[in-house]
Amino acid sequence: MSRPQFWRSTEKTESSFLSLVSIVAKQNFNTGDEAKTWLNSNGYWTNWEILTPTYNVGDILYGGIVFQTWSGGTHGLISQSADTSTSISWGCQGTAIGTTNYFDGNANTTAILSGCATRPIASSICRAIGSEWYLPSYDEMATMTAQSVTINLSQHTYWTSSEGPSSNQFVAWTLYPPAGVPSGYTEMAKNNNNYVRAIRQF
Repeated sequence: MSRPQFWRSTEKTESSFLSLVSIVAKQNFNTGDEAKTWLNSNGYWTNWEILTPTYNVGDILYGGIVFQTWSGGTHGLISQSADTSTSISWGCQGTAIGTTNYFDGNANTTAILSGCATRPIASSICRAIGSEWYLPSYDEMATMTAQSVTINLSQHTYWTSSEGPSSNQFVAWTLYPPAGVPSGYTEMAKNNNNYVRAIRQF
């Protein structure tokens, strides 16, 4: 699902805008770009700017809750509003996937699903929601913990997509939000069952 954008003309009066609305409505445009092109080619408005909505922590977007923003609120991270699973394994105990990345859960999730054929696992149920959703990384889970009340995190242990550094074929990082960061982090065997909360970017 693409993020919403809006076109706005930088000229014309409100009355001319209302007249134009009725004209545009009859054209059955599929996209804002189609409408903009038609308006320009037919001698209507020629000066345009793109309006990209901004969001704050706690806002509802794409069926989830915004828990981090950057670039003035035009980009950020969204958590599902409820746990994706309350009992599921990380998957492929004994196999090193190579997801020692602590920052990019999306890349980790893609690597896990490519290198581990077991289904369902923590990563697969996140991606099953949609191609943009993924299992959060070590650092992304820390950011979620800081907003645990806002996004309704449970008082249980959650998987991250980051494998542990000590023996990554056997363990991955988990986080227990009530203990905070870094105390709540534990390397845990991949065949254990833990909670999962999917996230995505916007």
